[in-house]
Amino acid sequence: MAGSDLSPGKSKGTKLRLGKPSLQVVVLIIVGAMLLTMQFAAEFVEALQQRNDIESLSSKRAYAAIDMLTALQTEAMVNRVDLGADDPAIQTLNGAMARMSASNNGIRIWVVMGPKVKAYQRENHHSLIKNEVDDVDRSAIASGETVKEIKDGVLRISVPIVLGRGPAADVRCSGCHTAQMGIENGELIGLYSVAVDMSSEYAMWQARFWRMLELALMSSLITLVITVWMLRRMVVSPLEKLTAITRRLAREEEVAVPTSGATVAEIGELSDAMVVFRNNLERKRELEAQNALAVLKLEHATESLDTALRTMTQGLCMFDKDHNLVLLNERFLEIFGLPETAVNRRTTFSGLCHLIGFDNPDGKQYKSAEDCASIATRHLQALTSSDEPVIFEEQFGERILAITHAGTGEGGWVTTIEDISVRRQHEARIAYLARYDTLTGLPNRVLFHDHLQMETEWARRNGVRVGAIGIDINQFKEINDQRGHAVGDAVLNEIGRRLSAVLGEGEFVARIGADEFSATKRFVGDTELGEFLTRIERCFAAIIHYGDSEVQVSGSIGVAIFPEDATDPEQLVNNADLAMYRAKRSVNQSICFYEATMDEAARERRALAHDLWEALAKDQFHMTYQVQKLVQTQETTGYEALLRWTHPQRGPISPEIFIPVAEECGAIIQIGQWVLRRACLDAMSWNGKYRVAVNLSPVQMANDDVVAFVRQVLYETGLPPSRLELEITESTIIDDKLHALHVLRQLKALGVTVALDDFGTGYSSLDTLNSFPFDKIKIDRSFLMAADHKPESRAIVKAVLALGRSLSVPVLAEGVETESQLRLLQQEGCLEAQGFYFGRPMVGVEGSAPAQMQIGRG
Repeated sequence: MAGSDLSPGKSKGTKLRLGKPSLQVVVLIIVGAMLLTMQFAAEFVEALQQRNDIESLSSKRAYAAIDMLTALQTEAMVNRVDLGADDPAIQTLNGAMARMSASNNGIRIWVVMGPKVKAYQRENHHSLIKNEVDDVDRSAIASGETVKEIKDGVLRISVPIVLGRGPAADVRCSGCHTAQMGIENGELIGLYSVAVDMSSEYAMWQARFWRMLELALMSSLITLVITVWMLRRMVVSPLEKLTAITRRLAREEEVAVPTSGATVAEIGELSDAMVVFRNNLERKRELEAQNALAVLKLEHATESLDTALRTMTQGLCMFDKDHNLVLLNERFLEIFGLPETAVNRRTTFSGLCHLIGFDNPDGKQYKSAEDCASIATRHLQALTSSDEPVIFEEQFGERILAITHAGTGEGGWVTTIEDISVRRQHEARIAYLARYDTLTGLPNRVLFHDHLQMETEWARRNGVRVGAIGIDINQFKEINDQRGHAVGDAVLNEIGRRLSAVLGEGEFVARIGADEFSATKRFVGDTELGEFLTRIERCFAAIIHYGDSEVQVSGSIGVAIFPEDATDPEQLVNNADLAMYRAKRSVNQSICFYEATMDEAARERRALAHDLWEALAKDQFHMTYQVQKLVQTQETTGYEALLRWTHPQRGPISPEIFIPVAEECGAIIQIGQWVLRRACLDAMSWNGKYRVAVNLSPVQMANDDVVAFVRQVLYETGLPPSRLELEITESTIIDDKLHALHVLRQLKALGVTVALDDFGTGYSSLDTLNSFPFDKIKIDRSFLMAADHKPESRAIVKAVLALGRSLSVPVLAEGVETESQLRLLQQEGCLEAQGFYFGRPMVGVEGSAPAQMQIGRG
């Protein structure tokens, strides 16, 4: 079949391509080969039929011989007389078989008798029929059926002779065989065996057959080779290439399709079509890739935009040049509580402002209609007058919104809205925390100093005075340590509340530290300031209740006045602090005013505190002991341990000077531990069983570890607890009686004795003697020294001694220096006494061994 050829500039037509045979030629060649093959097949079938004819003709000859022999046997047996030696039937059969075998017709025939007949003949010397037994005969005898076989060009047929059938059907024959040989009807008597020689006919047929087969095979092979070669070259190979190319094109691989070289016209056209298909496929692939890339970019951009709009914490909307809404996100609707149906592309900016502020679907009117119109106008004017983004803050109800407008360059703009209410609240909270105390809600130190700065400037301009007041809660650390921080916070809150409650015009209070408050008072006359201080002092009068706890607190108040005491606010506060510390050290004065000498005293105390710590490090302390004796017999009972400090530059410094400083700077804890350990070690070196008395400061008593430390020192030094006496003052226990009682009971449980020192000074409450388990009362030396010339002091001494007797508590008198003082004590029944009359404090005790200890241990 000719292929179409469209040439540019020529008319359309059809022509054969020279040198490229049509596929029909290939088909005709193949059909011719097939017809030739069929002709050879027909001849082969004919040859097989000739062979069958030879076998069929030989079979007919064999059966004709058997039929003739059967007829002869039947006739002989019918006419037979007996079965003697000259049996005519057998002679007839033998003669017939001899004649057939002697003829040149290629047929041999014989009779094979069965086992019973052979046995009878042998026993009776009967005439025998020649037997030629082979495998065919045995198979026929065994099966009792006709057997046919062709072997080596010879056709063998064996037909069985059965009694009662065929030639053995005669009654006489049957009776003879049954009676004489024991053969019953249906049993095998023998068989006829015929051999037909077909070797000459087979030889002729085989020669012709092999010649024909050789010719057929040769022709078929040549035709097959030519056909395969032509199909391979013209069809299969090009088609395989095109198939491979098609598969690669299907896998979208880059393929170079051949445009020429095909040997069959149709395959060439198919190749050309494949080139066009390949080009179209590549173009389609390029277009699809470009389209997919464009779609991917568009999807990515759309997805990114959707994600950005969906996840933005800001509300976003876009307007065109006509102020119409183009786009908005979900967050915008959430901020204003708008449903999606509330806005559309016809919604204008002014209409949106009106919808949000005045006509909100949630029923709330945040703005009036006029305010909404004003907001829209103001925003649009700012937007059109600036090339930069414009930012507004608008409040809608309780929310504060940051609104930013940015132009798009085409007359439209993008608006973002952020709810900054929480941010403003946090900023306000941070600003509040920066200037206010979180616990009490009072202004803090920063705000106090700012306020004091403004107050002093105002006072300077207006010719008035300003009082700066420092307020400290006494023993606040002990409240935290003993009652817990929750109780401490409750105390601070209550004091802060009380101070705020008493404020009037021109008055200010702040919390500036852990337990410190500061206040200011603008005033003209001293009376105004005094009245304000009274109100502050009353804030500490009432008991503070927290749960089941009752806390009684006191305060120390220091006052400095502008401009008399200082003109600089910072210096004014420092001076008020100095006055406050003076009040803390005072026993009976809770309010102190600043004095110029306080600066020098403060510097002195700071230097002394520094030297105290250095003294601890350099082991500059030492102990002295003052003897204690029985009043009546003047027998020594013990010694009181007295701490002494010799300063390397200043010389000896009195304990009355450095002990208060040690309590302020915190060194008293380590100093007290050193004193207790040193005294116990020294007492162990004394020959007698004297006790040693050691003073405990209020700071030590307030420390929760004091009992454990006393136990540890007794264990380390080996001093019996009964030889240790601890002396405390009433001021030590008055601030927290419950804690003091708990500590005293624990100390007494160790076996040590506890004495109330300096009785008669300070509070001297009888309730103290009744509530606490003291083992001894010590009368302060001031009363005994004045007893010689002051009847009141003598009366106090007598009263204390009588009180001790009534309570069964021994009394020790301090400061005995004269004979008359001793006689007074003897007359009134005082048990013990100490003082210069018995001897001055000594570094060592008579008869004691030296004890070595380095400071700072324990």
